[in-house]
Amino acid sequence: MTVKRAGSILLTLAITACGGGSQSPTAPTSQSQPSPPNPQSAPPAPTPAPAPAPTPAPASFTVSLPIRPEDSRHNAFGVNSFGIHIGDHGADGHPGWDFEYAVGASILAAAEGTIQSVMPSEGGAAFGIQISHVMNGRNYRTDYGVGTLAPEIAPGATVVAGQPLGIAAAYTRTIGTVTVTYAFTHFQLDDFSKHDGLTNPNAVSPENYLDSAARQAFETIWRDAVYYQELVEPFITNPRNVVFPMTRTWTLQAGGLAPRVDFTRAHNAANDFTYVLRDASGASLDTGTAEINPLAKPLSTIDFIPAGGQRRLGVYSVLGGTMQLQYGAPGAARPTSLAGSSEYGTPQS
Repeated sequence: MTVKRAGSILLTLAITACGGGSQSPTAPTSQSQPSPPNPQSAPPAPTPAPAPAPTPAPASFTVSLPIRPEDSRHNAFGVNSFGIHIGDHGADGHPGWDFEYAVGASILAAAEGTIQSVMPSEGGAAFGIQISHVMNGRNYRTDYGVGTLAPEIAPGATVVAGQPLGIAAAYTRTIGTVTVTYAFTHFQLDDFSKHDGLTNPNAVSPENYLDSAARQAFETIWRDAVYYQELVEPFITNPRNVVFPMTRTWTLQAGGLAPRVDFTRAHNAANDFTYVLRDASGASLDTGTAEINPLAKPLSTIDFIPAGGQRRLGVYSVLGGTMQLQYGAPGAARPTSLAGSSEYGTPQS
């Protein structure tokens, strides 16, 4: 907004008149003269014009979640994050987020827009819905997989954020060694100003586009998410373009277990890992295979299996770049809680 300020100019004219005296004649009285300017006095500085008000930044494109927080479930995974190498995205990395729903729950539009297409899905969902969005001349698109369509969901229709698009498709599958029934959608955000050269080249992580309410709700859902890849791909947003074998190093922050743990995933279809327990200098203390069950209740389990030795049984919890880990001596019983566990950290790269 431009602020204008009218100035005013005050012109002052001073005139001094001659004064009369007594009736007797007197010497004429001279007209008073203005005092000469003091050469040492500077004229007053002009009042500076106020700075113009800053132009508001254009609104940025934001999205809400395609799920009501009360419809979120964690029977199978809760959330599969962006970039993880999983299933049919083992080669190029997951180009969106998968949300697990209560069976029968509705999938919601994440932003106002126009339905671009409704097509039979190539995945497990019955239909794929694409919604186009325009903000400040930039084009975006959100994608959803649904089992059944809500009324009036058709190409060309307009939708508002939070509007039901359909019911999440339900599945019964074996994940690792656990068979579960769950519903989910693949939610993808495309920013057409971005291009990374992979399949789904315009796909971006929704993390940086969430509005404040969505961010708060997502953090609650994410806190309890579990998936097999999280030992090496633990973040909400992981890089899609990686090389296998993939190794992630976890460094001890607090506690008495090994100062460092390296986990390596050999290929993009592997659910098991190799591990190296290291001392503070980086020397190997123990090495072998790590078997995990992230769906174990009440805590995810991990078995450290050295070549020719007894297993170390443990439990763990990963949240982003922080891991809580507790394991016993070789051959000892598995811990039943994370009380007294060691805390590890890993940087996001």
